Amino acid sequence: MEVQTCELLRLAWAVAVLGLQTPEDEREPAGFDIASSGVVREGAGRRGPRVAGHCAGARGRGLLSELGAELARRRLGPARVATALWSLSRLGGSPAARRAFHLLSQRLMAEPGGGGAAQLGPAAVVKLATACAQAAWAPSALLSALAARGAALAPRLPAPLLAQLVWALAAARVAHRGLLEASARRAAELATAFADESAAGPTTASSSGGGCDGSDSSDSSRSDGSDGSCGSNEGFTSSRQPEALLLGWSQLGFCPPPALSLRLEAVASELRRREGRAVARATPPPPPAGGAGGAAAGGAPAAAASGGVEAAAAGSLGGAGAGAGASRPRASVAGAGGLADRLAIATARGRLVRPAHPSQRQQLEPPQQQQQQQPPQQQQLQQYQQQQQ
Repeated sequence: MEVQTCELLRLAWAVAVLGLQTPEDEREPAGFDIASSGVVREGAGRRGPRVAGHCAGARGRGLLSELGAELARRRLGPARVATALWSLSRLGGSPAARRAFHLLSQRLMAEPGGGGAAQLGPAAVVKLATACAQAAWAPSALLSALAARGAALAPRLPAPLLAQLVWALAAARVAHRGLLEASARRAAELATAFADESAAGPTTASSSGGGCDGSDSSDSSRSDGSDGSCGSNEGFTSSRQPEALLLGWSQLGFCPPPALSLRLEAVASELRRREGRAVARATPPPPPAGGAGGAAAGGAPAAAASGGVEAAAAGSLGGAGAGAGASRPRASVAGAGGLADRLAIATARGRLVRPAHPSQRQQLEPPQQQQQQQPPQQQQLQQYQQQQQ
């Protein structure tokens, strides 16, 4: 009895998500290991198991290699090819993974009508860009077609998908001028939407873009040409999103307008402030100073409340750190849970300095000089905020 294609895709997606990286396969760029946060999202509101440690690497890689070879022989649509390529990209640099990846990518580029990449929707484009970032040996023709499709979709992308797309292509070193300029224009629109929402009043914390976070299941049966126009005008919902855009542009040598950089830094600062206040509100009050009996009586409630604090912190940080708090349900804080919130921007923050000009890209300043120059930047941000008010 022949296994259906959707079942093969679901199995490949599940095997890849459960974590196949072994100690000798540490080649994936930081920020794209979806299983590293301990929470696997197969759809809106659905969570998978938490995997402790590494799985059986040899058997898992062998199974996924066989699945990739079988999928390469079948007729797949562009969206399913993107899911299969994402699964194969988690195998590391094994020869079987490379062969299957190239076969599937050639199948995608051989589609009529300008190639299958031109038919991908927003979620599939982001998933495929993540796969190309994980697989450093992705074909250059696929990267070019993917960047062109991303440039066409950028004017309608929501903030989480836009940040993930720019970050993934920056990790793959794909500097597409049209995509960079389109992402800058879209970022300006999102910053304006955020400013309008802030002026109108406090936003709801549950507005995370619905099912448009790019974590669709492997057996998705949506149309390959879907534009995915869902929740695209809600502005930035997490501080990680403007940070990912600024860092990705910096790595690709793209200098956005200075006013836009200041606006995005102001948005990120405001969102960090909101996230900090949300975590502070979830922090339980200190136990009353009493004897040992009082401490023992208040121990259980304090321990129970501390779990909520860890969950709120994990939600505000977007799952950047995998630990005991990652297995608990995340609080819906500042739109946490989107695809871009799973980026490991926290690990990159403070390590890379965004240069003011491409010629200064290699001139990274020492930490002491950065601290001395920080007050003028804060003054510029304050002046800009006052002008906006």
